[in-house]
Amino acid sequence: MHELPAPPEPATVDRVRRVVVAGHRGDDALAASHLHDEDPTVRVAALGAMHRCGRLDVALIRAAFVDPSPRVRAR
Repeated sequence: MHELPAPPEPATVDRVRRVVVAGHRGDDALAASHLHDEDPTVRVAALGAMHRCGRLDVALIRAAFVDPSPRVRAR
């Protein structure tokens, strides 16, 4: 039987929420400020938010391709 992963820390959940909302509000500065977050879940959300803001460029995509997290690279 597989063990379930530990739930995310509340601070991580809060950062993800702020980044997702920033994407919907067009706040690319807030989204960009989380592109190098320590947690890959936040970095994935930041990439999505940048896309939603119309600010996902080649440099960001290239950076995502070499991210240490497979989740970010897959995004």
